[in-house]
Amino acid sequence: MHLLILTQSLLPANISSSQSGFIVDFLYPLVSNIGIRINIETFSHIVRKVAHFTEFFLLGVIWYVIYMKYFNKAKLVIVVLIHGLLLAIADETIQLFIDGRSGQIGDVLIDFSGVLLASIMMYFIFRLREKRFIDKGFK
Repeated sequence: MHLLILTQSLLPANISSSQSGFIVDFLYPLVSNIGIRINIETFSHIVRKVAHFTEFFLLGVIWYVIYMKYFNKAKLVIVVLIHGLLLAIADETIQLFIDGRSGQIGDVLIDFSGVLLASIMMYFIFRLREKRFIDKGFK
């Protein structure tokens, strides 16, 4: 997943736009058919930002599960968040050097928000599982 994100960052703007354009071309008619009226440029922008958030949300879930084996509860969320922030910064920094692309602080915040939500969600899911396990008498 790291490689997917970083290789996408290395693509020139025209190639990156055509890839997200494929998804927009598929989804836009569906959105229009259910009565949502939105400018296609605005819709494309939303799709791109949701993709940022989703990629990093999934990474947050994956990292949380992997890092559970290596870190105690007190450090786990912090490690996942630091990892997410560093990758988001690296991703946007790479784009500063790619033709037609630009690194955006807003995208770092969107990416980090995906990791943050995933971390919070995973924390509570595993806390709930742990509580149920203890409540059933398995200590």
